[in-house]
Amino acid sequence: MSISMKIVLSFGLVLITTALTGVTILYSDLELEKNVKWTIHTYKVLQDTDRMMAAMVDQETGLRGFLITGKDSSLEPLNSGEKTFDDAWKTLKSLTSDNPAQQSRLDAIRKQVDEWQRSVSHTAVDLMKKPGSEEAAREIERAGKGKSYFDQIRSLVAEFKAAEASLLGSRSATMASAGSMILFSVILSIVVVVILAGGAAFALNRLIALPIRANVRDMERLQAGDYGIDIAGADRKDEVG
Repeated sequence: MSISMKIVLSFGLVLITTALTGVTILYSDLELEKNVKWTIHTYKVLQDTDRMMAAMVDQETGLRGFLITGKDSSLEPLNSGEKTFDDAWKTLKSLTSDNPAQQSRLDAIRKQVDEWQRSVSHTAVDLMKKPGSEEAAREIERAGKGKSYFDQIRSLVAEFKAAEASLLGSRSATMASAGSMILFSVILSIVVVVILAGGAAFALNRLIALPIRANVRDMERLQAGDYGIDIAGADRKDEVG
């Protein structure tokens, strides 16, 4: 094997190792970036879920305030809560469009909320605004008619959040794995490159530098008239031999 080929092979091993490590790091980095994106997405879903539930509490608070005071100004939390709920729910439907299970949970939540509004809040408000039926409106609240709806809504929201929390845990684990892979790849690359570079340097010195120095000494002895020497590396099949 020629000297040039030995040099190419020595440094080729280093380059191949570096390239493979680079590919591994790039893949891990892409995985990390993807999971960071989805983690942010999950936090957004959880944030809008809390906003949706807070809007339901606002509606309930507004209804109770109106039943106590009978003043239209007390309906502001109810009215704004309905709008906020609709906005948060639509946002969540869009954010979870790739998740059929979460879509079903959101549909179930929407159904319960619609029934609560129709059977409890809207009915009570209409009765309060009708002269002589105020007590009938307040009786809806005293009877706890809306409690079963809210219990079901809270249960469905809890299931929805638990599913997102599970996804978050999975994505966090994947992120940690990708980060560890990058760190491992960098450390392994350094170790392997150092070993290969050191080995290549040692091999080049042993296979090329030392024989060349031996040949130089032999040439000097020949020039001095010493013809009884054995030429070092005469049996080699490269430029030195």
